[in-house]
Amino acid sequence: MLSTLNIQLINGLDGDPALYVQPNQSSDCLLIDAGSLDKLTNRELLKIRVLAVTHTHLDHFIGFDRLLRVNVPHFRTLEIIGPTGIVANVRGKLQGYSWNLLVPGQLNFVVHEINSAGKAEAFCLTNVNGFHPEPLDTYKDVPPGVSGQARSVKLTTNNDFEIKAVVVDHGIDVLAYYVSMPDSMVVSKQALDKLSVKPGPWISDLQKKAGTGNLSGSVDAFGVQLDAAMLASQILERRRGERFIYITDMVFSRENLARILGLSDFPVDLLVCESNYVRADRNKAISKCHLTTYQAALIAAAIGAKKLQIFHVSNIYGGDLELPQREAAEAFSELQFKDSKGLEAALSMEYV
Repeated sequence: MLSTLNIQLINGLDGDPALYVQPNQSSDCLLIDAGSLDKLTNRELLKIRVLAVTHTHLDHFIGFDRLLRVNVPHFRTLEIIGPTGIVANVRGKLQGYSWNLLVPGQLNFVVHEINSAGKAEAFCLTNVNGFHPEPLDTYKDVPPGVSGQARSVKLTTNNDFEIKAVVVDHGIDVLAYYVSMPDSMVVSKQALDKLSVKPGPWISDLQKKAGTGNLSGSVDAFGVQLDAAMLASQILERRRGERFIYITDMVFSRENLARILGLSDFPVDLLVCESNYVRADRNKAISKCHLTTYQAALIAAAIGAKKLQIFHVSNIYGGDLELPQREAAEAFSELQFKDSKGLEAALSMEYV
């Protein structure tokens, strides 16, 4: 779906929500939602170091046990993000088992809990003390949250990507997520061809210098000392990190959309959005606090998404995915060409 991120909907368009995200330059992965994980190998599961949970309805959290199972022997910390109650949910899962054969510190979790007031807290859960939540000072210096505003998650074990979350309404608190990769310094092939120096490891050295903002000194290009700052200005270009938003299980309301719009600077490269119902079943979507294909396309247009990927299609359609896919694609294409007034009018007609 994106060039720098390998993104997979593990269970397809109509299975349990579970989005597997692997940066191309890293072995560590992010999992958003933990529906059934039977299609992932143990090796793939072990790459997951961050789990972002939208809420703990059965189809979004049942896979946690399998993720837990493969982590037991490895003494690695798993970070978990979720809405109010996620600490109790995780602890409840852990306390459902007997752990007398573990050595101290064998199972470790850092759990971030984000509430509707925009406050974030982090806790450590470990088998050393029966998984009693111990508060961490991760957010000690972070200003108090504001209701309805997005909160940046301060990951302690991974710096490969940035995650923000905001609470939306599904009858319960549900988190919508924004994920972004850092900007990168890429080589202009045209500029490189003009140099009289052959490509080599020195390019990577230069990129590392540029990435840290320290371009003092020189780089060694096959014995030739080249000024790093001058060279960077000639051949390196800053490329904006790719970013996407993940939305599942929310009612199409003005307040929810405002919260989504506050997640990030737009546009984004991809919106991964639930489309539980086709447009003709809008009333069913309202009654279940879900979205339709058309509403997903409206959100994509509102945030300026370059691509739209629907998922979480209801099983009432018997596995027939052609109609929802076509509806979402056609609406998304059409809405890209509407002016702002036309888009706002279309949005207003759909609000609950």
